[in-house]
Amino acid sequence: VPDQAEIYRSMRRGSRPSADFIVMITLAAAIASLGLLLNSPATIIGAMLVAPLMTAILGMGLSIVLGDTRFFWSALGTAARGMVLAVSMGFLVALIVPGSELTQEILSRGNPSLLDLGIALISGAAASYAISRKSVSASLAGVAIAVSLTPPLATIGICLQAGEWILAGGALLLFLTNMIAIIASGGLMFSLLGFRPELGRSKIFHRGMRGVVLLLLLVMLPLWILTSRSLQQATLNHQIESALQAEIKQIPDAQLLRWDMLSTE
Repeated sequence: VPDQAEIYRSMRRGSRPSADFIVMITLAAAIASLGLLLNSPATIIGAMLVAPLMTAILGMGLSIVLGDTRFFWSALGTAARGMVLAVSMGFLVALIVPGSELTQEILSRGNPSLLDLGIALISGAAASYAISRKSVSASLAGVAIAVSLTPPLATIGICLQAGEWILAGGALLLFLTNMIAIIASGGLMFSLLGFRPELGRSKIFHRGMRGVVLLLLLVMLPLWILTSRSLQQATLNHQIESALQAEIKQIPDAQLLRWDMLSTE
């Protein structure tokens, strides 16, 4: 059984908007922004390791399980500050860097899917378990890499600077999906590990869990639509590729190197 009092104190400290939090989220967002503009996955991974957002978001999940509203609003306020700082840093870096273009790393974060939701749910459960177990706490860094928190926020800033509102909305959806999923699965794992609300706080716990489930359902709808469109596009691309390959085989010594689809609208 985890030392609940120690974990509670540690999570509350990590969920406060301290000077260290502000410095680290600013630096992490700067690293993520540069990695996105450079199309460098390694640099983006480094930003995920530096960013302190995971603790604040997990703190929201723990506060719901404990029925602690003060803890919840403190953690939410810290996460909100981090969001604003990361988006602002993404906008600023894109403004400063000459010749900034939308790379594949940026575009991929503007089109989330149900797979991202699944990854975030598993990552939230893994992170809360790692925090609660000293023997596996070292694996928390790997969990931070698995789920994308700071890069989508930096993507929002970059896309806003470029005037790409739809991509910015997709990146915001990705971040909200990850945050809500981490809160939900993290809270569930904390509950399975024995965390319980104090007497008189059970109503807050039940209301909080119902709210998280509702938010999960709300983000699932646009994710389902985006996923369906991606699958339809992938199917269409496969059909076109097969048709082109069949035609190319009829031409002696011909080989299909690449093809593009252009919209006539």
